[in-house]
Amino acid sequence: MKTSLIILAPHDCDLSELARIHNSASVKKYISISDNYFDYVTNSKGVTYYKIITDNKLIGGIHCEVDKEIMYLSICVDEPYRRLGIAETALRQLFANLTDDITNVEVSIDKTNNPSLHLFQKLGFVPISEEDDLIIYRLSLH
Repeated sequence: MKTSLIILAPHDCDLSELARIHNSASVKKYISISDNYFDYVTNSKGVTYYKIITDNKLIGGIHCEVDKEIMYLSICVDEPYRRLGIAETALRQLFANLTDDITNVEVSIDKTNNPSLHLFQKLGFVPISEEDDLIIYRLSLH
């Protein structure tokens, strides 16, 4: 499988498919988005949304926000494409292309989201704190 990341643009032809993925019950359980979410991720400074394309099919996305030297991210993958290593591949591609300005990557994961907890631990993230039902994980890049 060939996986690539493509930056989501305003008025992108894939917006409706991404909305479908984000609004599926299995994603919505952990990540909720507002009505103006895609406008926010395509028009806000320091925010980038990458479409995850595998074998020429849109299968998910990565939301990234950079504040000083920290990148905060979330990832979603359409249910039929989970547990195939695609999320790991996409995240490794993302990390390999980060600028030296970014020294840490953080993600907040629901305590009950075992697949995500396992994925980020496998990538070298370590827990740094807890807030309500979330565990905050960090990866130090330098």
